[in-house]
Amino acid sequence: MHYVVFCFADLEHAERFKARFGGEWFNRKAWNDEERAACMARKGLHKVRGRWVPISKSANG
Repeated sequence: MHYVVFCFADLEHAERFKARFGGEWFNRKAWNDEERAACMARKGLHKVRGRWVPISKSANG
């Protein structure tokens, strides 16, 4: 799974981009390890040996 992150100097530009192409807001400063783990778990991933892997695949290994 890959993510593309766009950064904008003006909030207005970011809002227009999001309205046109979709996506979700991301606040890098508020992103800590607990929030990241909870977000990734919602997406069906967890961290194994420093990598985010699907929960179903890592259960056997």
